[in-house]
Amino acid sequence: MNKYFWKQRSFWDDVEQEIKIKSPKNIIISSAYLSLRGVEYLKNLKKKSNLKRKNITVYCSIDFHDAKPADILEALSSFACVFLVTEPFLHSKIYEFHFNDKIIIYHGSANLTEGGISKNIECMSKDILDESPMCDLWEYLSGNSITVTKDVIELYQKYQRTLPPRFNEKDETLQSELEIIKQNQLKMKKYPDLSSFYFDVQDYITVSKDWYKDSSSNAVKRRKVIQEKLLTLHKGIEPQVKKWDLHPHYHKDYISSGIIPSVYNHGRVGAIWVRYGKHKDELNPYGAVVKKDRRGNKDPIEQFHKHACFQVSFTSNGIDLGLFHSTAHDGIDRYFVREHWDIIKKKIEHNYQSLIGRSLVWHFYDAKTDESKYRFEIDKGTAVEFLTFYTKHDEDGLESFCMRHYTLNDERIRTKESIMKEALKTFKTLMPIYQAMTFRIPASMR
Repeated sequence: MNKYFWKQRSFWDDVEQEIKIKSPKNIIISSAYLSLRGVEYLKNLKKKSNLKRKNITVYCSIDFHDAKPADILEALSSFACVFLVTEPFLHSKIYEFHFNDKIIIYHGSANLTEGGISKNIECMSKDILDESPMCDLWEYLSGNSITVTKDVIELYQKYQRTLPPRFNEKDETLQSELEIIKQNQLKMKKYPDLSSFYFDVQDYITVSKDWYKDSSSNAVKRRKVIQEKLLTLHKGIEPQVKKWDLHPHYHKDYISSGIIPSVYNHGRVGAIWVRYGKHKDELNPYGAVVKKDRRGNKDPIEQFHKHACFQVSFTSNGIDLGLFHSTAHDGIDRYFVREHWDIIKKKIEHNYQSLIGRSLVWHFYDAKTDESKYRFEIDKGTAVEFLTFYTKHDEDGLESFCMRHYTLNDERIRTKESIMKEALKTFKTLMPIYQAMTFRIPASMR
């Protein structure tokens, strides 16, 4: 039998009485409008029932308040999971409480506001059921809403500062900006849960095709986050690889690759990496003239990347660890291998077996089209087959490298420590091949 409430605060008094008898496991609320005072009412319920943030869900319209939307979202999202329903307009008022042995639903006209709870004449009915009849509604709202995040709150703060006579005068522009956020969130849902991983979903999206040509300040700011994470890894890796006579770029500004689209990266940043190779005194061993930029200055990036290096590379679908051997043009060690092929191929044959079982793949990659043109899976071939593959496809215009790929949710790259461990292990595995295929000047002669 349904029970109805219409006197001021009567339905909320009943809610508090139910919670006083037994604490709910979850609370789900749909409310067209919100107010700071209404948020306080819910916060008090949260304290009385001792619920965690993940157990309280609130859906509301995007026009939930005219004057203080950012303040309300910030206060509410501090203790509840909040979602904005973009379209059509959300007008329902439902309060659903999940207990161990029952579900109590209040539905009617009362918003989560001071007026809806305490001041107005509202009509609310109460149902006590074994299961929720609103499952389809909650599922629909979940699929057609935006999760309130820091970005959403900042967006509402921008509109709040303008203090319009009516907040919904800004609806068209607000809707457009929220739609962008919504599309980004939908893309994030396609990714696995990386909340406990060193690199998160936002990082991977930043180097995806949706972003990799973007040169805006926001895009650069997002890439800077990835770069800083790689440089933190670098601080742990560098002392170890120096024991193997491997060195980062000699200029601190170029330890990681660039984060702004330019002619050097074909106008896109689809990966960001740190590399370890030759000492600065080993570069340009043949006395080659260093190219200059448009201002006539020497370009230290080009100088270093023409030599073979070990690499930790962050990409849109995971992390690549391994040996970068040659640039598309003027790769010093590509020419070294060609000139000493008969000696080098014997060393490769001798060490090839140690590479088996490591999921290593040798690529000849076309940077202009952003695709691996030829690839050889080390585990599935013999040394002879690999050598045939290498001589057949090694050509100017293609980058040459051997990498081990880790998918973005691979447990082996969950933490900073585990990434460093895998990097050092991979470098050690490839060291004999690096030493065979790379021109080095002994330390005593530098």
